[in-house]
Amino acid sequence: MALFVGGLTIDCRTRDLEDVFARYGRLTRCEVKRGGYGFIEFSEARDAEDALRACDGIKLPSGERIRVEWAK
Repeated sequence: MALFVGGLTIDCRTRDLEDVFARYGRLTRCEVKRGGYGFIEFSEARDAEDALRACDGIKLPSGERIRVEWAK
């Protein structure tokens, strides 16, 4: 299951997202795009659900508040 992550700054790195989301389960994909968004994909749907609930609206260590929703 894939999640969309919005609200990223231009200097956000893939490793920054991995550090936050990897605690919820095994990641199969982690990408940061130039437009201030990224995608996280988990091997298990339950892990993605847990991450969605826990991470929507949190602040990353670099200070930006992220928006997490199901990828379309």
